[in-house]
Amino acid sequence: MGVVGEPTSVGFSTRISNSQKINSKLIVYVGGGWMDSDQKIDDYRAICRVAGLISATPTNKSVVHTAVPGAVGLIEHLTNTQYEDAYTSGMVAVSQAPDGSIWLDNGVTTLVNPSKDDDKGWKKIKRMMTRVELMDRMDRRLAPMVGQVNCTADGISLIVQAAQSILTAMISEGKLSEGATAAEDISTPHTTDSLWLMIKVDDPDTLEKIYLDYQFRYSPVSA
Repeated sequence: MGVVGEPTSVGFSTRISNSQKINSKLIVYVGGGWMDSDQKIDDYRAICRVAGLISATPTNKSVVHTAVPGAVGLIEHLTNTQYEDAYTSGMVAVSQAPDGSIWLDNGVTTLVNPSKDDDKGWKKIKRMMTRVELMDRMDRRLAPMVGQVNCTADGISLIVQAAQSILTAMISEGKLSEGATAAEDISTPHTTDSLWLMIKVDDPDTLEKIYLDYQFRYSPVSA
């Protein structure tokens, strides 16, 4: 994943537009900044800091509402509408927590218009990282088995069990939902030396928004 961005001196609408134009699940756009003591942190410094926060966050957690170490205030105060615009435009913004700390307001990639081969899950940093981790762990587990087992029922069973063990581990780690499966793709039967596996998983999203509906009344309603 790459992390890019622009300083807050660039107009907000321009930043929104530039983020949308990237439209990549592999790129994060940082469109905000913060005050670190009495120093403004945006542009490349904010980009590097956010990149560090992302890389330090395990895939069973989200960067949403992750506090920025050392940040003490906002450079700019956005409206609720602007925060929504940032979210839907694939731009990572920063906001202020109720306790006064500064945190990442969302955890989105710049993917705003997924292709027919992608789904909306790729719009989220957490889910993108989880999916890449899954593919990486599968490759590391299965690649060494190539050339080491026969392409027979027993060999295929060993491969399927190895793949399933990765899914089971990631379920226990809270990175995948229950029910993830690995099996031979029945639509593409194995040949004398090749095997096609179907990996079916649900990668859970995290709770990112809570809407509170307060209903006060001055006095009880008359019967």
